[in-house]
Amino acid sequence: FGFFNLLFVPLLEKKSNGFNASLLAQTNVTSLNASAHVLVNVCNGSQQLTNDSTKVAKNESELGFNIIHNATSLSLITSRTMNEDINSVRRFMRISFVNGIYHSEEEWQKITVSLQEVFGQNVKSFYNPSSGNWVQDATRAGYNLVLRPNDLEVANSLASHLRGILSEIPPGGRLLHIAHSAGALLTYLAAKHHLNYNETSRIDVVTFGPARSITRKYFQGRLVNYYATNDPVVLLDKRAGHLIRKINSALHWISERWMVNTSYYNVRDAKHNTSFVFLTAIANNPILDHSMEGPTYRLAMEIEAADFHRRLEEMAFSNSRKEASE
Repeated sequence: FGFFNLLFVPLLEKKSNGFNASLLAQTNVTSLNASAHVLVNVCNGSQQLTNDSTKVAKNESELGFNIIHNATSLSLITSRTMNEDINSVRRFMRISFVNGIYHSEEEWQKITVSLQEVFGQNVKSFYNPSSGNWVQDATRAGYNLVLRPNDLEVANSLASHLRGILSEIPPGGRLLHIAHSAGALLTYLAAKHHLNYNETSRIDVVTFGPARSITRKYFQGRLVNYYATNDPVVLLDKRAGHLIRKINSALHWISERWMVNTSYYNVRDAKHNTSFVFLTAIANNPILDHSMEGPTYRLAMEIEAADFHRRLEEMAFSNSRKEASE
């Protein structure tokens, strides 16, 4: 089985880590409140002893409440400070999006709003225009890839869009570019023919149901290609098709020996050191599971949003430590 070079990552692990962190935070608050309650009871009990001890108990009670109040205030200040630190580094991490074929401007704007809600940050979107006809859009995408790969105006415009966002990001910052379906094809053409190495090295790319998977040959940062296991575009992309066949073979081998229920498969393409994530289809409908508004890629969005916020927190923490040392 090892020769398949597969790495299975259960999605539950990511969710359980977040849940444990949340539970720990709640437990700490609960413990603090319980400590306050116990201290109040002890002090109230001592107040009933004598008039003299009442004064002592009152002082102890006030001292106890001051300690707890200060600890709570410190916790709130720390939380508020971290939020302020995160907001201060948001300008170092921007988000871009390009849609696939057969999307009206209204649909494109709706997806942009959804991304902004999930990521909690402004998203600068590039509109990949549609003819209003699915067949014409698909034909155009194929024509652009085969016959006009290096002088495509819309790919050049996408490169200008990305270049403009990069110019707004301070040194050391990153641009997260999200591409759906044929938008990934445009992203590939923009990188190959219109962006230079200094630009592509500052861009992280995430694709959802890409018509053309993207590798680190064209972008040097973090790069993940997401596919629903029933997405029709898997049949169009040679790399994705090859990898999912390996997954299916491995699952067949495993299912004959153990009962396995995994919904998240992270496969690394060894040639270009690129991650492909295959998600079990949630809607069990190829069209809906390919859609950015469908439940499968909505889940992928949430996974990426969690990683985006993790990186923001790491950057904020690093900056705060640097300022403290200075």
